[in-house]
Amino acid sequence: MKILIVDDSSIARKMIRASIPASHKGHEFFEASDGRDAVEKYQSLRPDLVLMDLTMPDMDGRQAIEEIKKIDQSARIATISSNTQTRVIKSVIDKGAFTFIKKPVNAKTITDVLDKVEAMMNKTG
Repeated sequence: MKILIVDDSSIARKMIRASIPASHKGHEFFEASDGRDAVEKYQSLRPDLVLMDLTMPDMDGRQAIEEIKKIDQSARIATISSNTQTRVIKSVIDKGAFTFIKKPVNAKTITDVLDKVEAMMNKTG
């Protein structure tokens, strides 16, 4: 599985990657530093999963979700944020994210998301 980790903080990207358990370490990982970078990398890489922060400069996560969904309506995007207001979660789900992960991420949550994506991939091929 190809996974694109999007966060403007390199430390946050490393923490997300470090939270992925050994059972899932065989995946290919790519990183983007903001929404615009994420859209460009999505176009060229076509990852199986995007782990997207919401608050970023230049182009935020919500805008990036919209742009990625224009490229690929079936893109699998999980948003990651410390902002857990119901309206925020609803807005990203409405834009096309399939799930919301609360920061800080942990291995169990990431494993659940990876398992869900693998199941989605097995259904669609």
